[in-house]
Amino acid sequence: MNEFAIQLKKLRTAQGYTQQQLASLLHISKSAISMYESGVREPELSVIQQIADIFSVDMDTLIGTHLEETGTPVTSPFLNMKKLIARNGNQLTSEERENLIKLLSELNTQ
Repeated sequence: MNEFAIQLKKLRTAQGYTQQQLASLLHISKSAISMYESGVREPELSVIQQIADIFSVDMDTLIGTHLEETGTPVTSPFLNMKKLIARNGNQLTSEERENLIKLLSELNTQ
């Protein structure tokens, strides 16, 4: 089984979603979720990003390239804040954006 399949199931069950609930959020079939979790099928990149957003993790965590030593996915509210700034940052000046990202990066390393 691939890392994506393992992480998807781990995150889904840890956050209390059924396969059907997750499928409904993604507008796909329950069988697609089942195939993702069994490693039979892999989703498109856009679906991986949607799944990462639902579970508030980055894509590296979801595909298994960013794990704590315990094998547990790393989640961080700072990653979510960076995403929000990136998506909605057009209302900020470039200096304000840079300052926010710098602040978040400093907080994330503490």
